[in-house]
Amino acid sequence: MRFPRRLKTFSAALFFVPVQRIFAQPQETDSLQEFGRSIISSLFGLRELFAQQDDGAQNLRDLLLLLVQIAVIVIVLNIVYAIVKRLLYKKKFKRQKMRFEFAEEEVKSTKMDGISREQMEELLSKCRELSFRTDRHTARRGNSFFVATLTYRMAIALNADKQTAASYFVAALVYDSGFLDIPGSYFHSEILTSKERRQIRTHVKNFEDYIAFLPEQLYTVCFNACYLHHENEDGTGYPEGLVSSEIPEVAKYIHVVESYASLVSERTYHRELSPKKAIADLRKKQNIYDPKLVDILSTLV
Repeated sequence: MRFPRRLKTFSAALFFVPVQRIFAQPQETDSLQEFGRSIISSLFGLRELFAQQDDGAQNLRDLLLLLVQIAVIVIVLNIVYAIVKRLLYKKKFKRQKMRFEFAEEEVKSTKMDGISREQMEELLSKCRELSFRTDRHTARRGNSFFVATLTYRMAIALNADKQTAASYFVAALVYDSGFLDIPGSYFHSEILTSKERRQIRTHVKNFEDYIAFLPEQLYTVCFNACYLHHENEDGTGYPEGLVSSEIPEVAKYIHVVESYASLVSERTYHRELSPKKAIADLRKKQNIYDPKLVDILSTLV
């Protein structure tokens, strides 16, 4: 978990705080409250510190106490930051899970040719299990749920029939299953070698064994989602280099939604963006993402 730059700057600023005001009178810092007051009062001593520069440099004891003060404050701020971030994440994940469950229930009730409700429930259970494995392996908790829900909602917003929307929902649960053949360490590294990046790209080709359980009615759409979700509008994507008119709709949907999900989540290689900034970023890349889909996505987030 990254430590905010502002807090780092704040901690660094404390090097200029006259710690003797805190530690010179131990009897005043017996309680946490008094200790906190001492820290706060010391922050307002900057002007005094610079006014007394001529009095000479701090001795070794003062320097050591200063380092201890900084270490304690940084640790406390780190802990508070982690706790707050964790609470906010839990709230966000709970909201996403509720939306997923609502969409999943609609998919279960959708009448699909040759698939009963019981069979659909069993199928979705297997897809969820596969998505859990993929998300855990790639260190992206809840990613598949988020992508599947938004993909389904996007299809409904674009007036797709229920069967099509349901098939896209299933496809979005399994689209990244090829990542299970990639070493897990790659997903915890901020910098990858060119060889590692090439290997990661093979996830769009190594998925067939993982989706073999899918029925014939859903296999093609899921195959297209897994294989072609990194194709770009201008033909610069992979693995086939298809242009807009050649890319299956489901792959276009997932490409947009997956990229949005990545932007609004913290990854090892970037900080999370707000929904507004994420949409703005997607809109700048019309050569990669279908502008119509980005516009629809902006109304759903």
